[in-house]
Amino acid sequence: MLELSDLVKFSKIIPVVFENEQCMQNAKVFVQANSQLNEGKEPEV
Repeated sequence: MLELSDLVKFSKIIPVVFENEQCMQNAKVFVQANSQLNEGKEPEV
């Protein structure tokens, strides 16, 4: 996902709709999985 973002950022590629949707879904799953792991813990500074 980050590699694709970099390529888009520097105008090297234009992703297809499927790639955008898949990246967003992967990001949501990652955030949900990690937020559940850290519930109730103090944030580290």
